[in-house]
Amino acid sequence: MAKYFNSPESDIYNKSNVLYGLFQSKNEIIKTDSCLLVEGYTDVISLHHNGIKNAVSSSGTSLTEGQIRLIKRFTNNVVILYDSDPAGINASFRGVDMILKAGLNVKVVLFPEGEDPDSYAHQLSNEDFKSYLNDNQIDFISFKANHLLEKTKNDPINISKTINDIIISISIIPDAVSRSVYIKKTAQIFEMDEELLINEVRKKLRPNENFQSSNSLPSLASKNLPSKSFQKGIKHDLSKQEEDLIRLMLTYGAHSIKIEVLNENEKSTVEYPLAQFIVEEILTDKLSYENEKYQLVFNEFLEGLEKGLILNEQHFVQNHNLTSLVADLTTSQNILSENWEKKHQIHTKIESERLKQAAEQAVFIFKLRVTENLILDKQKALKEMNPEEDNESILKEIKELIKVRNIFADELGIIVTQ
Repeated sequence: MAKYFNSPESDIYNKSNVLYGLFQSKNEIIKTDSCLLVEGYTDVISLHHNGIKNAVSSSGTSLTEGQIRLIKRFTNNVVILYDSDPAGINASFRGVDMILKAGLNVKVVLFPEGEDPDSYAHQLSNEDFKSYLNDNQIDFISFKANHLLEKTKNDPINISKTINDIIISISIIPDAVSRSVYIKKTAQIFEMDEELLINEVRKKLRPNENFQSSNSLPSLASKNLPSKSFQKGIKHDLSKQEEDLIRLMLTYGAHSIKIEVLNENEKSTVEYPLAQFIVEEILTDKLSYENEKYQLVFNEFLEGLEKGLILNEQHFVQNHNLTSLVADLTTSQNILSENWEKKHQIHTKIESERLKQAAEQAVFIFKLRVTENLILDKQKALKEMNPEEDNESILKEIKELIKVRNIFADELGIIVTQ
């Protein structure tokens, strides 16, 4: 008898864009900053019954990019809990690479032979089962090395294949710092020269060195944006940036924009509703709005997306607390005279004709100014520290934030002045 009974897909139920248990788990996923990913719905039910509320399932189907995007709305950390049989391990391998490619952190928990999350949860007490999950999480390098090396039987050719398989996984990670960390660990496990591994990863990267990952955006610096500058050391008022993001979502939320991603080493274009693009970009960096009404609008867009809906301005007009806000944001303040084109042959692109650029630019400017404010907060905290206190940690944070700030500035063609 089949372990899971899965209904066929329909216009209402699209498995590739659904995670079983997400609605019940999302708050705990945000709270713990971690998502436990299992194969079947019975696994989710058993984990929740044992007090583990941050578990979701792909419902017995292969993990998809759409499901990974759902997870990414709430956390960047995924723990895969699959069966320890060959099918489960192979599914884990596929899932690990897909999650890594999306820029998320991934660990794996395997269960004793013949067990799965559902059966093992019934054998242990709640506390013992939680301890097992916490104590048996391993990073993907150790996971792949342990299970692939079991098959090598000290055969040099098979060992080299194992190392190459791990190199391929490392090469698809979008973040260079993370790649460096995993290269170092691989070198330690296999007692290899780290420089050799770096060169091999570079070979894998070279054919795709210009690609943008699914959680990154094409450069805006090359789009002839006007050169801008801003003064460092000045705290930014974020109200205009928050307003612009909400205005775009209300006005053009259902409009599709094309985002370039890499799938199986090939570039492809994915159409995203503009509202979904902005929501995912904000959630990826765990940002929020200072303006309470803007945050309320954002939350409703998020809840709508979880149900597969793209809300429009009419939805918000029904809320009397938001009616005037929506009217103000969706009423065009500047209407371009048709004489520009008819009489003067001056052709201009209005915002609706450059939505992708408008959305990217709005997100980047918001993140840039949030980062600059964080830098100022950290610098202030550093000045207020006792000279005897260890300031190494806060100095490291400031250094990383400055790197992030400069990346956003470069993408926008903005000059950071002293």
